[in-house]
Amino acid sequence: MYSLSRKIYAFFTIFIGLLFFTSGIMRHDVNEAEYLKLGSLKQFESVGEVIKDSTNKTEGSCVLIDKKFVLSAAHVFAEFETTPDTIKMNGQKIVVNLPSKAKLADISKFYLNFNNQKYKIKSVVLHPNYSENFKNGGYDIALIQLKEEIKNVIPATLNKSLNELNENVVGVGYGMSGVANKPNELSLQHKKIGGENVIDSIGGLKIKNLHTILYCDFDSSEDPSLNLMGSALPRPLEYLPVAGDSGGGLFRQDGNSWNLIGIVHGGKIDLNHLKKNGYYGTLMGWTRVSVFNDWITKTMDEKRK
Repeated sequence: MYSLSRKIYAFFTIFIGLLFFTSGIMRHDVNEAEYLKLGSLKQFESVGEVIKDSTNKTEGSCVLIDKKFVLSAAHVFAEFETTPDTIKMNGQKIVVNLPSKAKLADISKFYLNFNNQKYKIKSVVLHPNYSENFKNGGYDIALIQLKEEIKNVIPATLNKSLNELNENVVGVGYGMSGVANKPNELSLQHKKIGGENVIDSIGGLKIKNLHTILYCDFDSSEDPSLNLMGSALPRPLEYLPVAGDSGGGLFRQDGNSWNLIGIVHGGKIDLNHLKKNGYYGTLMGWTRVSVFNDWITKTMDEKRK
């Protein structure tokens, strides 16, 4: 039997971490209009919204990479089986259901939204290693095949280089939005927000000796001590992805073009830290596209047959 702290940590990492950190948390000293303007730029039109048809609720975000293919996070389209276990709290034994297995949800209940147009899903492929690794953040990527082509949106270009560290990046997605110092005032308004950050570290599981997660922290303009890694100086539009952003894109400029380098995976949340500091000093992770290029290409080719 795990200790209480380990169980609670695991629960928050998987569910609050992935679902709560998945349009974005903004700096409290910057106007939201600047974030909305960034998200609306044409180079980020490939970012769409994943919606549950029955509720019209944002389930996550996604990125068009081909006229009929889209990338997102695997956990956006996954259902989790649970296993009962026992913990001790205040001297009493309590039965809790811990996530034990992931499987593909009923995709007929989802559709994608690009430029206010609905697109039906033909198939979703979760990375085959996701179910066994979701607890430690591995392989959180999914390929979606659409029933029809999207002709009025330019697909994102996949990054193939492995030099992402210390790069300035822009994240774009839909979901809950709010300011970093007011965590109790988030709202879900189907807004497409763009924000800036820096790749401070690369880690996570390895595939062929390559780490699979890009890490950024959310720096404060007023308290450098909240910096977790890299420079403590925040970007002008520093931001953090939250609920609804999962599966959204992380982009890096390369000359006159922008390449997709990451897919929103999630982050970890410390409730005590959240109460004291808001979202400043929080870590976020992005699935590293360059490591999954072969799987993406191979899976698209198989689906085209």
